[in-house]
Amino acid sequence: MRAKLAEGTIAAATARETVTVGYLSGGVLSMSSAAASFNSGLTKSKYVDNVSIDPATGAVRIAYAADATNGIPPPLNLKTIVYTPQVLTSGGYALLSSNQYGSVDWACTSETSVTATGRNMLTVGGGDMPSRFVPTECR
Repeated sequence: MRAKLAEGTIAAATARETVTVGYLSGGVLSMSSAAASFNSGLTKSKYVDNVSIDPATGAVRIAYAADATNGIPPPLNLKTIVYTPQVLTSGGYALLSSNQYGSVDWACTSETSVTATGRNMLTVGGGDMPSRFVPTECR
Protein backbone atom coordinates (compact mmCIF):
# COMPACT_ATOMS: atom_id res chain seq x y z
CA MET A 1 0.00 0.00 0.00
CA ARG A 2 2.91 2.38 0.59
CA ALA A 3 3.67 2.20 -3.13
CA LYS A 4 0.14 3.41 -3.87
CA LEU A 5 0.49 6.29 -1.43
CA ALA A 6 3.83 7.20 -3.00
CA GLU A 7 1.83 8.49 -5.97
CA GLY A 8 0.78 11.44 -3.79
CA THR A 9 4.35 12.22 -2.81
CA ILE A 10 5.35 12.17 -6.46
CA ALA A 11 2.42 14.41 -7.41
CA ALA A 12 3.38 16.80 -4.63
CA ALA A 13 6.86 17.21 -6.12
CA THR A 14 5.40 19.35 -8.90
CA ALA A 15 3.51 21.47 -6.37
CA ARG A 16 6.62 21.89 -4.23
CA GLU A 17 8.61 22.95 -7.29
CA THR A 18 5.86 25.45 -8.16
CA VAL A 19 6.13 27.02 -4.71
CA THR A 20 9.93 27.04 -4.67
CA VAL A 21 10.33 28.56 -8.13
CA GLY A 22 7.57 31.11 -7.50
CA TYR A 23 9.07 32.18 -4.18
CA LEU A 24 12.67 32.34 -5.39
CA SER A 25 11.75 34.28 -8.51
CA GLY A 26 9.43 36.85 -7.01
CA GLY A 27 8.81 36.32 -3.32
CA VAL A 28 5.48 35.63 -1.64
CA LEU A 29 3.42 37.48 -4.24
CA SER A 30 4.84 35.40 -7.10
CA MET A 31 4.48 32.21 -5.03
CA SER A 32 0.81 33.01 -4.33
CA SER A 33 0.14 33.62 -7.99
CA ALA A 34 1.86 30.36 -8.95
CA ALA A 35 -0.19 28.52 -6.30
CA ALA A 36 -3.46 29.88 -7.68
CA SER A 37 -2.48 28.80 -11.17
CA PHE A 38 -1.49 25.32 -9.96
CA ASN A 39 -4.73 24.89 -7.99
CA SER A 40 -6.87 25.74 -11.02
CA GLY A 41 -5.50 22.76 -12.94
CA LEU A 42 -6.09 20.04 -10.35
CA THR A 43 -6.89 16.55 -11.55
CA LYS A 44 -7.62 13.38 -9.62
CA SER A 45 -5.91 10.04 -10.03
CA LYS A 46 -6.65 6.53 -8.88
CA TYR A 47 -4.96 7.03 -5.50
CA VAL A 48 -4.89 10.82 -5.05
CA ASP A 49 -8.03 12.90 -4.57
CA ASN A 50 -6.11 16.17 -4.89
CA VAL A 51 -2.88 18.05 -4.36
CA SER A 52 -3.31 21.71 -3.48
CA ILE A 53 -1.15 24.67 -2.51
CA ASP A 54 -2.19 27.18 0.14
CA PRO A 55 -1.59 30.53 -1.63
CA ALA A 56 -0.89 32.29 1.69
CA THR A 57 1.73 29.91 3.10
CA GLY A 58 2.81 27.75 0.17
CA ALA A 59 1.93 24.61 2.15
CA VAL A 60 1.23 21.63 -0.10
CA ARG A 61 -1.57 19.29 0.97
CA ILE A 62 -2.07 15.82 -0.50
CA ALA A 63 -5.49 14.23 0.05
CA TYR A 64 -5.69 10.55 -0.81
CA ALA A 65 -8.51 8.69 -2.52
CA ALA A 66 -9.38 5.40 -0.84
CA ASP A 67 -12.17 3.01 -1.70
CA ALA A 68 -12.86 -0.68 -1.96
CA THR A 69 -11.71 -0.79 -5.60
CA ASN A 70 -8.26 0.85 -5.47
CA GLY A 71 -6.67 -1.18 -2.68
CA ILE A 72 -6.37 1.64 -0.15
CA PRO A 73 -8.58 0.95 2.88
CA PRO A 74 -11.71 3.16 2.77
CA PRO A 75 -11.09 4.62 6.27
CA LEU A 76 -8.06 6.41 4.75
CA ASN A 77 -10.21 8.30 2.24
CA LEU A 78 -9.27 12.00 2.17
CA LYS A 79 -6.53 11.53 4.80
CA THR A 80 -3.72 13.99 4.21
CA ILE A 81 0.00 14.68 4.26
CA VAL A 82 1.17 18.31 4.42
CA TYR A 83 4.49 19.76 3.25
CA THR A 84 5.40 23.14 4.77
CA PRO A 85 7.95 25.39 2.99
CA GLN A 86 10.42 27.47 4.99
CA VAL A 87 13.81 29.10 4.87
CA LEU A 88 16.68 28.69 7.30
CA THR A 89 17.69 32.02 8.81
CA SER A 90 20.28 32.92 11.42
CA GLY A 91 17.53 32.55 14.04
CA GLY A 92 16.29 29.17 12.82
CA TYR A 93 13.58 28.22 10.36
CA ALA A 94 11.04 30.84 9.28
CA LEU A 95 7.93 30.50 7.17
CA LEU A 96 8.03 32.08 3.72
CA SER A 97 7.46 35.82 3.90
CA SER A 98 8.46 39.01 2.17
CA ASN A 99 11.21 39.46 4.77
CA GLN A 100 12.87 36.04 4.39
CA TYR A 101 15.28 34.96 1.69
CA GLY A 102 17.18 31.78 1.05
CA SER A 103 16.73 28.29 -0.28
CA VAL A 104 13.41 26.64 0.49
CA ASP A 105 13.39 23.61 2.80
CA TRP A 106 10.33 21.41 3.39
CA ALA A 107 8.87 19.84 6.53
CA CYS A 108 6.38 17.01 6.09
CA THR A 109 3.66 15.97 8.51
CA SER A 110 1.14 13.18 8.69
CA GLU A 111 -0.73 12.50 11.93
CA THR A 112 2.67 13.16 13.53
CA SER A 113 5.52 15.57 12.95
CA VAL A 114 8.36 13.79 14.76
CA THR A 115 10.89 14.14 11.93
CA ALA A 116 10.11 17.82 11.28
CA THR A 117 10.12 18.65 14.99
CA GLY A 118 13.39 16.79 15.45
CA ARG A 119 14.91 19.08 12.82
CA ASN A 120 13.45 22.20 14.47
CA MET A 121 11.34 22.82 11.37
CA LEU A 122 8.00 24.61 11.33
CA THR A 123 4.69 23.16 10.19
CA VAL A 124 1.47 24.80 9.03
CA GLY A 125 -1.46 22.58 9.86
CA GLY A 126 -0.61 18.93 10.07
CA GLY A 127 -1.85 16.08 7.99
CA ASP A 128 -3.92 13.26 9.38
CA MET A 129 -2.71 10.19 7.46
CA PRO A 130 -1.65 7.50 9.97
CA SER A 131 2.14 7.62 10.20
CA ARG A 132 2.62 3.91 9.56
CA PHE A 133 1.64 4.46 5.91
CA VAL A 134 3.88 7.44 5.09
CA PRO A 135 7.57 7.90 4.25
CA THR A 136 9.90 8.39 7.20
CA GLU A 137 10.26 12.04 6.19
CA CYS A 138 6.56 12.57 6.98
CA ARG A 139 6.42 10.87 10.37
